[in-house]
Amino acid sequence: AARAGSTIHLVSISKPIWSYGVDTLPGVLPPKEGRLRRVAFAQLATPGLADLRERMAKPEDELGRFARGLPLWLAETMYFSPHYAPIAAVGMVEKAHYALFPGEWTTENIRQLVDTSGEGLDYVFTGALREQSGDTELVLRLWEIKKFRERKVFNARWTPATADAELAKLHEQLRLFMEWSPYPAGAGVGHTPPPRPAAWIQTLGASVSLFLADKGVLPKEHAVLSPTVVDALAEQAVTSEAASLAWLTLGDRARRLGLAGTLPAVQLHPGAAVQQARGALG
Repeated sequence: AARAGSTIHLVSISKPIWSYGVDTLPGVLPPKEGRLRRVAFAQLATPGLADLRERMAKPEDELGRFARGLPLWLAETMYFSPHYAPIAAVGMVEKAHYALFPGEWTTENIRQLVDTSGEGLDYVFTGALREQSGDTELVLRLWEIKKFRERKVFNARWTPATADAELAKLHEQLRLFMEWSPYPAGAGVGHTPPPRPAAWIQTLGASVSLFLADKGVLPKEHAVLSPTVVDALAEQAVTSEAASLAWLTLGDRARRLGLAGTLPAVQLHPGAAVQQARGALG
């Protein structure tokens, strides 16, 4: 965890969150070699919340999960391009609970992230999420670190009915702008855009909570496993190897944390990496 400001720490996630625990198995992750562009995706700010402190002190809700889950999704996407080494940065207040950011990251915040990222960064994405009466607005900013300037702004708006279509559009715009290209076939499980991006973002947000609670970084009482998240991931599990691995690693941590309850039996993707992971996790 890297320090940012007086009380907020940043936890850096450098691999797809669902891969931790199975990342050393052959065929799961592609190799990272050569000169790579380093890009960070910061937790989204959630401005305009009147009860920010109260929300932070409680277990996560859907908005907080999304604010952490979207950067995890974009970092995961860039991981599956041979040109990038991404991280996702999640805020925590000591080891007590998650942080929520009341305003967009300043250049000083970004500089702190760059200074504490170890090998330096070429790009940083920051953004803000606003929710009002069922409408959600997202602003995503790309910062080029060498010149320390804002290079591009992405905007998206959606309602619950249009969320998946708008998030898929944003995802495509970002891939095109960053000149994203995939690894050749056979290098890891590959990247398949999720059929329901909004649900996948919630899955990743839940996955990081269980991961951090399992590591003792987040108190166990702050790790929640929403039935909505479980149901959505159970439906998605068969759609890709990544989704199946997400189901397996989330379930594995849920059992250790006493959160598994009665996880449903699901159909998993038939890929070799999934079968190996199933065996390794028991």
